[in-house]
Amino acid sequence: MVKNERSTDPNASAAPATVTPVLSADEVPADASPVIEVSQEVPGPDAVPSTDPNAPAAPATVTPVLPAGKAFADQSPVIAANQEVPGPDAVRGDDQRAAVPGNGAGGGAPIVPRYTWQAAAEARRSELAREVRLQRAAGGLDQYRAKLFLDDLDVVSLMIDVGRRGSGTRLSEWLRGSRIEMVWRLLHGVERDLAGFRSSQVLQGALPGIVSSAQRYLPKNTRTVDAAVRWMKDVPGEAKLRSGVRTLLEESHSASDDYYTAVRNLRNRMLALSLTAVLGAVLLVVVQWRVAALPVIPPPDGFKGDPWHLLVFVMLSGALGAFVTGLVPMLKAAGGKLPYKLPFQQGLLKIAVGPLAAVVGLVFVVGGLTGTQPNGLPQLFAIAVVFGAAQQVLTGFADRSAAEILAKKENPATS
Repeated sequence: MVKNERSTDPNASAAPATVTPVLSADEVPADASPVIEVSQEVPGPDAVPSTDPNAPAAPATVTPVLPAGKAFADQSPVIAANQEVPGPDAVRGDDQRAAVPGNGAGGGAPIVPRYTWQAAAEARRSELAREVRLQRAAGGLDQYRAKLFLDDLDVVSLMIDVGRRGSGTRLSEWLRGSRIEMVWRLLHGVERDLAGFRSSQVLQGALPGIVSSAQRYLPKNTRTVDAAVRWMKDVPGEAKLRSGVRTLLEESHSASDDYYTAVRNLRNRMLALSLTAVLGAVLLVVVQWRVAALPVIPPPDGFKGDPWHLLVFVMLSGALGAFVTGLVPMLKAAGGKLPYKLPFQQGLLKIAVGPLAAVVGLVFVVGGLTGTQPNGLPQLFAIAVVFGAAQQVLTGFADRSAAEILAKKENPATS
C-alpha cells in the first residue's frame, strides 16, 4: 500500500511527492537498514538551491514505516538531529557511573596492586563504597552524606593508584609513610561515620569482625571490647549499639594507627643504623687507601697486596658471616603483611654491621688480646667470618623489637 501526499493549495508550486510505503511485519526485507525519518534529502555542503522552474524534481525520499515492536537484525541506534551524541566515556545512571576517580561514585580505575598494603586498602575501599551505595539505595543515607563518603573513597582510590604507578614518591614521603597512613585514616573515618547509619541487624552481623580487629590492637580487658563481646549474645538497643560500636572503632583505629607508626619508626631507625654502618665501612676503606703506611689489620706473611685490599676482603668475609646467621631469622619472620618490610630491614642491618664487627674482632685478635694470632690468609678470613656472624649480639635489640611488634600483630590482645 502506497500513500501519496499532495498539496491542497491550488496556487502552490508543484513539489516532489513523498512516497511512504507502509510494510506489514511479513514484508520487512531481511537486509533492510534503519533510515532517519526526514521529508527530503539533506543537501550536501556545496549544494545551491535551483531557481529554474524546468529543473528536474528532486528524487523522492522513501521511508519504510515498521510496525511497533519490530526491528531489523542489524539495526543501529538512530540519533535525532537535536540529540546530544554521547562520547566514548559516557555512562548511564547514577549507580552505574564509570569507576574513575573524582566522579563521586566511590570508584576508581581498576587497580592492580604492587604491594600487599595496597591490596588490603583497595579491598576495604571497595567494601565501604558498596555499602554506601546500598545504604543510599535503601534510603538509609541521603544524597549529600553519600557523596561525602564517596568523595573520601575517591581520594583513597587516587592515592592507591599513585602508589601503584610508583610516581611522585619522594624519599621524605617514603620515610614518613604519609600516603599509607593517610589512606588508612580516611578508610577508618568512613567506617566510623557509617556506623551511625547502620541498622541494628547490620551492626550485629559486623560485630564479630569489629571485635576481632579491635583485639589485635587493644590491650586485654579493654572495657569497650568486653562490652562488645557481651553484645554479641545480649543485643542492646539500637542507639546504644551504634554509640558503642562507634566508640570501639575509634579506640581500635587509634591503636592501629599508633601500631603502624611504631613499625615505621622502627624501620627508619634500622635503616639509619644500616646506612651509618655502610658509610663507616666505606670511610674506613678510603682512609686505609690514603694512609697505606698504617694498616688497620697487619697483613700476614706472604701477602703482597695493598693494605686496603686486605681490609676489603676482611669486610666481605664479615658480611658473609652476618648473612649466614641472619638468614634463618629473616625466613622465620612473619612480617609479610606489614607495609614496612621489617624482616628485610633486619637482614640489611645485619649485613651492614657484619663487616665492621669483623674488622673490630680482628683488631683485637692481631693486637694480642686473645693470645692467638692468625696463621695465613685462610685463618684470617675464617676469623672475620666468625666475628661477622657475631654481629647478632649487636643487632639483637632490633630483632627483639621487631619480634615484639610482629607478635602483637599475629597474636591478638597480648599486650
